[in-house]
Amino acid sequence: IETVEIAGGGNKQIAFATSDAFYILDRNGKDAKGFPIKFKDKVTQPLSVFDYDNNRNYRFVIVQGKEVLMYDKNGKAVKGFGFNRAKSNIVQSPVHIRMGNKDYIVVAEENGKLNILSRVGKSRVSVSKSFNFSEIPVAEEDNTFVVITKENTKERISQDGKVSSQKLDVGSNYWFAILGNTKVTLDDNLLRINGKLAELPLGLYTRPEIFNISRNSYITITETQEKKVFVFDKNGELLNGFPVYGTSAASMGAASPKNLVVKGDAKNVVYYSIN
Repeated sequence: IETVEIAGGGNKQIAFATSDAFYILDRNGKDAKGFPIKFKDKVTQPLSVFDYDNNRNYRFVIVQGKEVLMYDKNGKAVKGFGFNRAKSNIVQSPVHIRMGNKDYIVVAEENGKLNILSRVGKSRVSVSKSFNFSEIPVAEEDNTFVVITKENTKERISQDGKVSSQKLDVGSNYWFAILGNTKVTLDDNLLRINGKLAELPLGLYTRPEIFNISRNSYITITETQEKKVFVFDKNGELLNGFPVYGTSAASMGAASPKNLVVKGDAKNVVYYSIN
C-alpha cells in the first residue's frame, strides 16, 4: 500500500495492486477517477510508485510475469517507456534510484540479470555478472547499487557496471533497507537503525520500510502474530502511541498530521493520524 497525492491540495489517496487490479482510493474508500484498472493476466509483484521530481507526476508500475506496465495518475498507460518485457520473470518490484542528477530504474530477473535503465526504459548501466536475487530490493548506498543475494552476499555495482562482493555474517531472515541517510537492518528480532539497536519482542515481522517525511525519516515494521505496528524515528526511538493494530506492512504519508495506512482484517484498511 502506497500513500499518494494525485490531485494536490493535501488530500491523500492510497494506491495498491491486487492479483487482478490496480486501485487508487481516497480516505473514504472511494475510487479515484479512472480507477480501478482490471487485468486479465495476474499481477506478480507489489505496486511500484515513482515520483522522479517530487512533483506528484507519478508513474505507477505493474509487473505481470515478464511484462512491465506503466501508468500515470489518471490511469492512462505511459507511452515511450521502452522496457516492456524481460527475458525471464521479474522477481522484485522495479525500483527507482537517483544518484546525483541521474535517474535509474532497476529491474531484477529470475535468470540473474540486473537491468539498470533510464527513465525511458533504455539500458543505462551494463552489468555482466548474474545474481541469485533475494527478496531484498536493490538499493542505493554510497552511489552504488546494492544487491543482497540469497546466499547473504552483498554485491555492490558501480555506475560503470563494476561489481565487488562481501559475504555477510547474518541469519537467514536478514533484511536490509536504505533510503537517503537512513540505513536499516533486521536480523531475526534485532532491528538496527543507523547502527542503533532497537530490540523487538520475539515474533514474526514484516520487512522494515523507510519513509522520508518533512525532512525526517520514519521506519515501520509489523509483528504479524500479535498484529502490532511499530514506528521508529531515525534515532531508533519508538514514536509515542505505538504499537497500534495492523496486520500488514504499513505505509506513511506526509499529510498534516502525518498518517499511517495498514491493512486491518481481510476486507479493511486502517488509516491512522500521527500527531
